[in-house]
Amino acid sequence: MLNVKKMVYMLLLLAFSVTASAGPDKAVEATKAAVEGSTEVAKKKAAPVADSVNINKASAEEIAAVLTGVGDKKAADIVADRKANGAFKSVEDLARVKGIGPATIEKNLSKIKLK
Repeated sequence: MLNVKKMVYMLLLLAFSVTASAGPDKAVEATKAAVEGSTEVAKKKAAPVADSVNINKASAEEIAAVLTGVGDKKAADIVADRKANGAFKSVEDLARVKGIGPATIEKNLSKIKLK
């Protein structure tokens, strides 16, 4: 929650600094837009995240949301590898994806499903 508050504060500062020379009405409009945008971000971040993911069926977004240490790029690489080489037969098969090593696999053992 603290990060969302910081983000709102930063967006408000940005809105005021960008529109200060355009007049007070523009500043108010920019502030409203910034707050509304940050509310949408907060709603997305507050969405419940599954506690496990089937790496043979999930989208890159789902994989990135569940696995610790796996961002959008690595998750997309997992999906690309799955499409190119077929389903992962074991959790250890994830190591064939660049950037996914034993430490990442170990951190996520309880979260990774194959079926």
